[in-house]
Amino acid sequence: MTHRITASRRGPERVLACRATVDQPGSTRSYGRATRPCTRLAGRDLLTFTGPAFCRLHGPVTQEDASPVEACLPFAAAAAQPGDLPDGMVVLDLPGTLYASTVVDGAAAAFPDILAAYDAVASWITTHAFDFAGPVHEIYRRWCGEPGHPDNRLEIAWPITEPDGP
Repeated sequence: MTHRITASRRGPERVLACRATVDQPGSTRSYGRATRPCTRLAGRDLLTFTGPAFCRLHGPVTQEDASPVEACLPFAAAAAQPGDLPDGMVVLDLPGTLYASTVVDGAAAAFPDILAAYDAVASWITTHAFDFAGPVHEIYRRWCGEPGHPDNRLEIAWPITEPDGP
């Protein structure tokens, strides 16, 4: 499969994030367990969502390796804010930055096929002499509740900087 890679600038985001450490076999269950408390808290505090949920992966999530991840729900910084946060949940202000990304649908959005999308974005970044600028985002543009569902649409977006830029 050929992945179309685009570079686009995105503005800053405030997100409600639930932190966990997961490996690939537990990733789908762990993302769901991490997102549910965020969603409940967001409903309780009447947060205004500003975009789709996503996970920030701080390292490889493989069969053998567990890595820290943050399940994130973006919400309006100028509207209602969350109250008391339970352990493992934080509010993050993510800076605006440039991202290299690709979109995958259906079975291509499920493990192991999704690895090709990660590889394609990473290869594009290296080939075009950009620098990696933070954890990769797995953005749930449309999620139907099960990996490989034909209507799923995920975006793999990596923050980048130009080689001579901040």
